[in-house]
Amino acid sequence: MSERKYANQKPLRAAAERAIANQGYKVEVMRGSGGARLTATKGGKSINVAVRTSSDRWVGWMRDENGKWRGMRDADLIVVAALGPNGAEVYAFDSAPVEKAFDANLAAREANNAVLSKTAPIFVCLDTVAPGRGPSATSSNLKAKALWSETVPLVLTAEVTTEVAAPEAEESFVDRVRREFAERVGVAVEKVTVEFKVSA
Repeated sequence: MSERKYANQKPLRAAAERAIANQGYKVEVMRGSGGARLTATKGGKSINVAVRTSSDRWVGWMRDENGKWRGMRDADLIVVAALGPNGAEVYAFDSAPVEKAFDANLAAREANNAVLSKTAPIFVCLDTVAPGRGPSATSSNLKAKALWSETVPLVLTAEVTTEVAAPEAEESFVDRVRREFAERVGVAVEKVTVEFKVSA
């Protein structure tokens, strides 16, 4: 896993925690999970939460050696924090429809590729994918199945701020910010727009 490519994972997980807390839950990170597993408590009832992050609007899930979804059935709630134009878009799902969506996507991929490995990760898009895209279009528009959604600010870490603060002679400061942010979140630089705001 490339540290640069997944540098946005930590702030997206933090955004998921904030969104869940905004729903009235007390949120605790499960030890050793790095924020991928949470316990959320409200009204004296605790639930297990699986957190997924995405910088390209595709949600991935790993499978074990038997082809089963790793930890999916252990989750009472699945929360996806995805990079959006205005911050982190957070979506919460019951686990059952998510499993159904991934099962359908997997079946479509297996029908198209008889030698697909049992441990190959599967990806489903949060947004609508045109049917012409083949198996990857199956179960797209996953966000339509969300119980709730919320857009929260994406807080950049000090590490990110430090790395983008020193301009290079070959390019403008804004160009460098766009390029490095695009590299970090895994999108084309043309998709990145930079807007600076100074608080009074």
